[in-house]
Amino acid sequence: MHRYGFQVDTVTSVDVVTGEGELVTASPTQSSDLFEAVLSGGGQCGVIVRATVDLVPAPDEVLVCSLVYDDLDVYMADQEKALEEGRFDAQAGEAGPSPDGSGWVYKLEGIAFHPAGSPPDQDELLSGFNDDRSSAEIVGMPYRDYAFRLDAFESELKEGGFWTQPKPWLSMFMPASSTKQFLEEALADLTQDDLGAGFLLCYPYHTGKSTRPLVMQPGEPVGYLFDLLRFPAPDGPDSGRMLEQNRRLHDRGVELGGKRYLVGAVPEMTVEDWQEHFGNRWTTFREQKERHDPDGILTPGQAFFG
Repeated sequence: MHRYGFQVDTVTSVDVVTGEGELVTASPTQSSDLFEAVLSGGGQCGVIVRATVDLVPAPDEVLVCSLVYDDLDVYMADQEKALEEGRFDAQAGEAGPSPDGSGWVYKLEGIAFHPAGSPPDQDELLSGFNDDRSSAEIVGMPYRDYAFRLDAFESELKEGGFWTQPKPWLSMFMPASSTKQFLEEALADLTQDDLGAGFLLCYPYHTGKSTRPLVMQPGEPVGYLFDLLRFPAPDGPDSGRMLEQNRRLHDRGVELGGKRYLVGAVPEMTVEDWQEHFGNRWTTFREQKERHDPDGILTPGQAFFG
């Protein structure tokens, strides 16, 4: 993300079936209005049946550096340092309950790609960070193992009965200036039961890497992804309570300048909520909806347009 933008930023053309049943090839130079309307458009103007995307050569091997913190300020400072310096080829991070349940710990995940047998110098790569180095985990692996690293996690979720449960996720883009306040408030509201077997991603990126008009971004150069990926236990809390919590956190995030990432579950979104979300792009988006799906048959459940 911090180098190439979102998935939609790598798309060069799409084949789309519109709400009128037409198959249209769209790109920046052909049916460009439809092209922009279906990329992060919430499924409102068409069904993408084929996409052409830009690719880069896959690296041979990967060094995954997981740095651990117990202080949010230090964690965020190191995350933003790594981002500004372009220290890693990929960068992520998360917050999770501490082992003793007394608070939260944070993990910066920095990924360095390299040719086979030629890993980067670890001391140089990790110099200047203020993590608890004794708790760090640094693991090398082939790129294919890295790309499929979540397969084992999926198997564990299925074996434990988590996979078929409702998953009330919440995903937001927050401005860096208010991320700490929002994260502190959110963590005060969350428990291990609210996560189940899931996790909370939270790490920075350059908002300028987002180029598609409907990927709404906070109005600052640096944003943070807040990605509450819940996998509730089969005998865990009722998902209705989690949905109420999502709505509360979403509204607070918007108050602090955040924008919704269009995955997850936020109940009772109104047309006014969506209009606020899309801001000055709302009118054009609505016009595209009326043009390409005049009968409103595509993805009505989110009530974008009533």
